[in-house]
Amino acid sequence: MTDYRTPDHSSGEAGVLVTRPYYLDVGDTLFVQWGTSVDTILNRTPAVYMKSDAVITVYDHSNIRGFNDTLFATGGNITVNLQYFSHIGGITSAVNFAGEYNTFNLAARAKIWSGANLNDTAVFSGGHSVFNLSELAVLGHERMDYTRHTGVVLSGGDNTFNIAETALVKGGYKAIGIEGAGNVFNNDGTILANNGTTITLNSLSGGINTFNNTGEIVRTIDQIPHDQVYNHNVIVSTGNAVDLIYNGYDDSRAKTAYIKGNVYLHDGEDVLLNKASGVVMGITVNKGIVDMGGGNDLVINDGRIDSVVYLGEGEDRYEGAKSLYNVEVDGGGGNDVIIGGYGNDRLYGGGGDDLLVGGAGSDRLSGGLGRDLLVGGEGADAFVFEAALGASNIDTIRDFSVWDDVILLHHEIFDGLSIGSLSSKAFEIGTSAQTADTRIVYNRATGELSYDADGNGRGEAVTFAVFDTSVALKASHFLII
Repeated sequence: MTDYRTPDHSSGEAGVLVTRPYYLDVGDTLFVQWGTSVDTILNRTPAVYMKSDAVITVYDHSNIRGFNDTLFATGGNITVNLQYFSHIGGITSAVNFAGEYNTFNLAARAKIWSGANLNDTAVFSGGHSVFNLSELAVLGHERMDYTRHTGVVLSGGDNTFNIAETALVKGGYKAIGIEGAGNVFNNDGTILANNGTTITLNSLSGGINTFNNTGEIVRTIDQIPHDQVYNHNVIVSTGNAVDLIYNGYDDSRAKTAYIKGNVYLHDGEDVLLNKASGVVMGITVNKGIVDMGGGNDLVINDGRIDSVVYLGEGEDRYEGAKSLYNVEVDGGGGNDVIIGGYGNDRLYGGGGDDLLVGGAGSDRLSGGLGRDLLVGGEGADAFVFEAALGASNIDTIRDFSVWDDVILLHHEIFDGLSIGSLSSKAFEIGTSAQTADTRIVYNRATGELSYDADGNGRGEAVTFAVFDTSVALKASHFLII
């Protein structure tokens, strides 16, 4: 094992320039002394070649620059230490390590960058790697016009990112791309992409990805036209890993945690915990998308989610009772539980036998297919019936207020009714329609609400909801939409 050191830099002298590359064997170390530049760009070669088990330390105000793969290693278990205001950069990639178990320690204002060409990547590495970024450190490239640049590409999972406040992981096209699960993101700074997807994860063998976000994970607005779904994604996790996203602080620290852009998760029992200081939102005036994918997922929202939450297939649960903001949730398939909060929420059950609870605001509840239980809660609520009628699609309504609430009937399902207020002639209290004009029948004794398409004609009335028998429904409670 050999220790290599660049020439000393004397106080008051110009910085030292080294233009030859270094070759490190297994277990060797390289110390780039204060005020030194190792620069092989003119030689069109990497600055440091390594095998494995090497340590590189770049002291304050020093740098290493190469033409292609500034640091190049055929193995792993390599540690790169960047001290204050030091940096490693390359015309193409700054770091290209073939092996695993690599560690990157960036002190304050340190930087690993590349991107003189648009399609470059700052760091290539195997899995089981660790990135520690101190304040104002940069990994990737901070220039916003590098639209195809990628920050970090990792060929395996089990990686850890510790990103301090004001630190930045940046890619024009992608900030971080990882094949494999077991990744942990402890972000108090910013993870940012300008043009593609901020973080992409792909696992075909299970595992868990954990996001502890107290900073910003964000996708900026495109500078040039692109497909508006794909190009607004901030987190995309494919495969079957379990993704755990914790957004915001437990304590009273006065800082908002942001996830800005679309979130697409795949199979796995995923969790999104958005704490009181957390905001999940789109990056334009349009709503973003949070798609939890397949599996039995859990969303707990104590903060603000401006995106539409799709729970997807599986028996999912959304709990938003502590949230003060409006939210829109679609249960998708499965028997779901969806609990709104203090905002004016829009809750859709989708398929399955769902429980929808509106909460304190003026909410809109639509059970969809299945035998659902709808609870309005406080506020002026709307109970919507827009799914096909049938014995398997009868909803139970609780907490209906005859003073504030309304029943909305979609005209394509209730096609015998015209859009607007329900005529008093079309509403009848009893067991069946007694006139040809009757369309809605309310059996006060059983609480059953039915639709008769032809009044007292040949067709049978179809029950679509059941109310508490104490509820005195009137025609004025209905609106055809």
